Amino acid sequence: MDNYAAAHKPSAQLAKRRILKHHLIPYFGPMQLDAIRQEDVDKLVALLLRGKRSRKTVNNITAVLSSLLRYAVRNKVIGPIDLSFNIKSQDAEIVAVAAEDVDKLVQACTDLRYRAAILLAADAGLRVGEIRALQWPDVNDIAREITVSRSFDRTNALSETKGWERRVLPISERLWPALRALDRTTRYVFGRRNSDLPLRYDGVREEILAIYKRAEVKLPPKPWHSLRHAFCTELARAGVPVNVLKELAGHKSIETTLRYMHTDREAKRGAIDSLRIHPGSHAARSKP
Repeated sequence: MDNYAAAHKPSAQLAKRRILKHHLIPYFGPMQLDAIRQEDVDKLVALLLRGKRSRKTVNNITAVLSSLLRYAVRNKVIGPIDLSFNIKSQDAEIVAVAAEDVDKLVQACTDLRYRAAILLAADAGLRVGEIRALQWPDVNDIAREITVSRSFDRTNALSETKGWERRVLPISERLWPALRALDRTTRYVFGRRNSDLPLRYDGVREEILAIYKRAEVKLPPKPWHSLRHAFCTELARAGVPVNVLKELAGHKSIETTLRYMHTDREAKRGAIDSLRIHPGSHAARSKP
């Protein structure tokens, strides 16, 4: 961990240490790395699944084991390995806040900072960590653009954005006045009042829950991230080219972007409805 994960984000290091402590070390115990066989990996997977762990969680755990073994191979601690670690799993369903519900959330904000934060997610696609890390020098008033290059994780550690992607985003007509209404004497756009300190993750989460409640909007599994999903979904629905959407969202992989091309339920319903046979159609006129 001190060498292999030294350059990883603090939150990623913490997650890996927890997996080692709670899963890998208790399961494998004193077993030598070169003694681990496919059967041992399969038994671990079966044990985790019986413990009601999701398939994604299982893959996260075995990914750490895979990284550990491959790092040992690169350092010539053990010989080459031929093991399978990943199991098939479905992508989590994308839950996006509806456009009318975004309006309700904005109206329910009693704090101008949170109004701007909600629009930074819904109109610019920023992750909550990126919103918390946004500083006033990142806001270009002349070009009406914002530069996203850093993020706070849940441990409140500052690092680069997810995927290490820096991106420049135009400011929407709705977001622009929300940003201009904020106090610019502080360091962070979405920071503490009369202070150069950022807002903590726990406090931001508690407030967004209260805003959903006041707005009477159904609470999604990920209150902040579902606003970002709204941004990506609306762009996909508007027919924005996938390469442009990928750049605006800061996705590292095009596969992630493509998921938003299949989330419009109305479009799916319209496609199915088009299969209906209308009077006068060729199918209706044809005889059995």
